[in-house]
Amino acid sequence: MGEPCTGGSIAKPNHIPMLEERVNTLSNQVILLISHVQDSANKSVEMVAPDDEVDGFLSPREEKE
Repeated sequence: MGEPCTGGSIAKPNHIPMLEERVNTLSNQVILLISHVQDSANKSVEMVAPDDEVDGFLSPREEKE
């Protein structure tokens, strides 16, 4: 995490807009990260899902062996 304010226990008024901007930026990054994780999970499920066309193609070959 970031360093605490060294000017005392209360943030100076001019630091508050900077802190709010940083919080907004981090919040947006977290939302974007969650979106990417969900997209990756959905793609993984699609990749694992059986494909009927592929199953139909592979089945006769497997029977010959």
